[in-house]
Amino acid sequence: MKFITFSQQNLSSTAPESLDDLLKSPEYHLPENLRNAIQYAIALSPTPGIGQKKAFKAIQRHVAGFSVYGPFPLIVPLHGGGGELSQAFCRTAAVNGATYILNRKIRDVRKDEGEYPFDVTFDVEEGEALGRVRCGHLVRAARERSSRDTVEITKRVCIVGGGGNNGVFDELFSSDAQFKDAALVIVPPHALNVEQDVPIQIILHGGGIGECPMGQWIIYSSIRQSGASALDNLVLAEDKLLACLSSADELQIEKILELTYRCVESREYDGLQRDDEGIVHVDDPSESMDFDDAYSKARKIHVELFGEEDDFMEQKDTNNEDEDE
Repeated sequence: MKFITFSQQNLSSTAPESLDDLLKSPEYHLPENLRNAIQYAIALSPTPGIGQKKAFKAIQRHVAGFSVYGPFPLIVPLHGGGGELSQAFCRTAAVNGATYILNRKIRDVRKDEGEYPFDVTFDVEEGEALGRVRCGHLVRAARERSSRDTVEITKRVCIVGGGGNNGVFDELFSSDAQFKDAALVIVPPHALNVEQDVPIQIILHGGGIGECPMGQWIIYSSIRQSGASALDNLVLAEDKLLACLSSADELQIEKILELTYRCVESREYDGLQRDDEGIVHVDDPSESMDFDDAYSKARKIHVELFGEEDDFMEQKDTNNEDEDE
């Protein structure tokens, strides 16, 4: 409690020491298991060296989230994974007149006057539809960034079945737990082997969310590593998590689907910029797991394009539209 109080009173800290240095200092001298919990499960740091200022803001977010939507500050989307925010933004943007064009490379952009100044030509085969559009705003991915500004993340999705109505991970939760359909699991650095020098972040989604049938679980895991060792570490963490359950030997656990992929993400999200021609460039997503952070970035893009903040992600009640007819 002493450390939590200190972190909330020093949100603008400019101390050069990392959070880990502070937690190991004589003033707090916390054991390794508590340091790991604060750095990786509360501050959600993807690396061991998170700075104090960034960590304190993450801890504030965590503490402020208690009892807002439930007893623990984790938000889980129903009927879909974390990509639901992207889908929701896509739909609300479409309502305001935006058009998403996928699988098309831009060949040329010209700008003139008028309501729709951008004349965009795409690289398509002759006779193929949608070879050219005019638009009021043009949004593109950020310009290519150097390797110093990006980080490669290895991610894995695994669906497992077995273990009765609530599935194999039921015993991770206490008998009086209000919700038993999601969990955050952190594997601290070097917990698996010496090559694992960064934490592994694992999110578990159960059937009660609507993302998979009851009795199944989806394991989302990620690590800030690349190459064969990253995949090996994710699979090893997954297998050890399943094996550590006391009833694992008695269950018929089946891996129904396994998917591994790699992506490049920004170390720091710089938001969006307009170039001299007025084209909006949006950064790649950051590796942050912070929902509020992702929501704020989406809102900023919405306001830049449509100039209205109040109707962003507004849920309109359409159930009574026909009552007067």
